[in-house]
Amino acid sequence: MGKNKGFLCSIIEKAKKVEKILVVFEKKITLRKKFNVMDIAKTLQKIADELGGSFTEYSDNNLIITVPTSDGRFQGITTYILEHEGKKVLEIASRVCDENHEGVDYKKLLKMNQDLTYSKIVIFDGYIQLAAEVIVEHINEVILKDIVEEIGHTADKIEFELTGKDVH
Repeated sequence: MGKNKGFLCSIIEKAKKVEKILVVFEKKITLRKKFNVMDIAKTLQKIADELGGSFTEYSDNNLIITVPTSDGRFQGITTYILEHEGKKVLEIASRVCDENHEGVDYKKLLKMNQDLTYSKIVIFDGYIQLAAEVIVEHINEVILKDIVEEIGHTADKIEFELTGKDVH
């Protein structure tokens, strides 16, 4: 009986180790799960809710999220789902101010790019913007939330420094 009990305990210990490995593997699979276009909309809605912001599905490929920043201000972030070189791409951007806004130190803005993780300061469509572009199947919820927060807070900070207003 004692020999069988030891054998049973050994099997139980091995099963616990296998269970731990499966939990780790399941987490890795969840993080690597490929996003699709529908996941993007659901995830942006969830992120907006978590951050106390709002979400608008403007069209099939244009999703807008507004996030609260500091001192009661908000920052609008526009996302576009595009086709680029045969891959679905999520373009995420927020306007800061007009590209010709008086007193803009473009060299300072360019230097700020080195401190950003996901986004970059760009001039596009007549505006200084914070923008990021990600291949849809490479993104996950954690990274998307980080990108939204970085773009929203940084764009708001720069916008307020340059204009003294909550414009976008």
